[in-house]
Amino acid sequence: MWEAVLVLAIGGLAVSRIADVVNELLSSVVPEKLGPSSLSGARVVLWIVAAIFAYIAVQNVHYNALASVGIGNADTSKIWNILFMITATDFADMFFKRRLTRA
Repeated sequence: MWEAVLVLAIGGLAVSRIADVVNELLSSVVPEKLGPSSLSGARVVLWIVAAIFAYIAVQNVHYNALASVGIGNADTSKIWNILFMITATDFADMFFKRRLTRA
């Protein structure tokens, strides 16, 4: 099981770096903050890029992330796998940028 978590962490880190590149390319179009909320444009771009990569992994590669970490089974819905992979990418991005480990 730890191998599957490692694959998700490395994949999440790779996708978050690709999202950083996309965010730099779209920085003139995407605002820094979205409306009155504290949601940043960079995080929305990260979620969109993660959703695209998760859709490709689930739909075309048939990767079942939930089953690989022992949460779901082979019949787990594709949308739950996509949402789980988006969450894993967001977690990996925050962890490796040290936002989660600050005291």
